[in-house]
Amino acid sequence: MTQPRHSINFLGDIGEAVAPTRFPSTNYLIDDGRYPAVGNWAFCRFADDDIPAARIGFTRGTLNCSRDGDELLDSGLQLHIEVMTREGALLWLATGRYRASQVISDSAKMDIRLSAGGREVFTIQGWPKMQWHFESDDSEIEIDLRFDLRHVAVLPDSVWPSYVFAMWWAHGAVEGRIRYQGLARSVQGSVFYDQPRVTRGKNLVALRKWYLYTPMRFRDGSAMVTYYAEDVAGRPIGDYCFGLFIDRSGQSTWLPHAVLSDLEYDADHLPRSWRLVWPSGSRIRELQVSVRETVILRSWGSPSAPQTRKVFLFIPLVLDGICLVEELGINTPLPGLGLAEYWRRPLV
Repeated sequence: MTQPRHSINFLGDIGEAVAPTRFPSTNYLIDDGRYPAVGNWAFCRFADDDIPAARIGFTRGTLNCSRDGDELLDSGLQLHIEVMTREGALLWLATGRYRASQVISDSAKMDIRLSAGGREVFTIQGWPKMQWHFESDDSEIEIDLRFDLRHVAVLPDSVWPSYVFAMWWAHGAVEGRIRYQGLARSVQGSVFYDQPRVTRGKNLVALRKWYLYTPMRFRDGSAMVTYYAEDVAGRPIGDYCFGLFIDRSGQSTWLPHAVLSDLEYDADHLPRSWRLVWPSGSRIRELQVSVRETVILRSWGSPSAPQTRKVFLFIPLVLDGICLVEELGINTPLPGLGLAEYWRRPLV
């Protein structure tokens, strides 16, 4: 089956990286009434071993996946501030604390915010130079970051039985400040930023069992995003096993038909290392990654905030990796850093 060239929710060719100034504004400005679920998420990887990573963002609308099916709820709000430190993960998980209707967005410019009780919980402003400010409503944790986006691309639509999950992805530079319990620290590094939009619809596809989402940035300034997904029968989902490599000049290479191997799990049954390989014909040969060990230092924000990694499948996975790129017949290793997300269906 030939992969569609366009997304149902975004303008532009799938897998083609462009400068963010050329990206249509309708792709990143939110139409409040059009999509039952839409979000903005930033995966940050810092050049700092004390605070190597952070993930912040929200999804207005909730995707509820059970053992036997999928459900899309309009009213829910997923909201996370997650900081990965040397000592462990600090997770303010406020899903269910606010309503989706409390998120206000400007239809003419990038300006999204949530205010409650006289406090601004988050603001997202600007394009392609962006300002993100997130602060827990107890003021225990705060993130104030500036993004300079370099390239952006539409990714393939992910087709589920009850909806279609569409997404674009961007990478760039990040700098700013993170504060926890009164102690502030400056950070800088790379950001991987995505906006998902979800549309309802019945689709004759098998239930998804699990996926791995792996964004990376390499030492030479190039970047990469990969997805690998399997259905409940253990079959790779062809349209959602791919990679996109963007070199330092902005030239993109689309990498379909990713093959996963050497996947190892840790004691919490979360991925510890894996390898993705693409068929011959591309100079991008493979990606090898390993996950840094961590524990949950603190998890709060709602009564249901998970307290262990075994329960919180979405915990960010702090990555070190190598991409092998063929240059003049020789596989050249590109060291890089990333921040991955893993999900699997409950009880499957």
